Amino acid sequence: RAENGDVKKRGDGQDWKENKRSGGLASSHNTDTNEDEEGDSVTPRRQMGTSYDYDEDEDEEEDDYDEDEMDEEDEDEDEEDDDDEEEPILKYQRLDESVPEILQKDSICCFAAHEKFLVVGTKSGAIHILDLNGNESVKLNTHAGPINFLSLDPSGDFVASCANDGQVIVTNLFSRNPKQYRFNQPMTCVCLSPSYSQKPMFVAGGPGGELYLNQKSFFGDSNRLIHKGG
Repeated sequence: RAENGDVKKRGDGQDWKENKRSGGLASSHNTDTNEDEEGDSVTPRRQMGTSYDYDEDEDEEEDDYDEDEMDEEDEDEDEEDDDDEEEPILKYQRLDESVPEILQKDSICCFAAHEKFLVVGTKSGAIHILDLNGNESVKLNTHAGPINFLSLDPSGDFVASCANDGQVIVTNLFSRNPKQYRFNQPMTCVCLSPSYSQKPMFVAGGPGGELYLNQKSFFGDSNRLIHKGG
């Protein structure tokens, strides 16, 4: 009996293992084929996953819609930037009054503008101060030859001019007092410091690419060569 019992137990164990193996295979088979014990068709699990796939498609469509909205917003911003970069429409007005009279006797070589007045330099070496309508208020006979360049400080109190006579002249427009700076060559350009009224300083250039810095020092005004060559 013990032996039979052992055999029976082994048999039961084998049967249980076989049933477990066959049941597992059956359940696995039912999962793949989706049929019940009577052979009726059951809704497959893959169809249950279809709704999940459909949700993914909806998410993708929403993402595409969001991307399209972002692209449209970017295009609108680009169009606004293009509108901002458009050149302003300017109104041109011919200067009459004193300008035709100046041009009958001389020719204009250079020009500078302030928000309140205009400055022109001529071939004869004169500087004319005009209002915005072209009326002359001041004439300065500064140079012996054509004026090459004019520079105004931001306050409009000083104007600097340079010419082929080798001079840079800075004139106080209120006192009409000119200050001359002599160089050993024609001067082709000049620029006053933005803070010239507080700290007088300017740079001037010659035809060979020389650039000079003029500023006050303990021993007076000094011209220092800060660049040489083209």
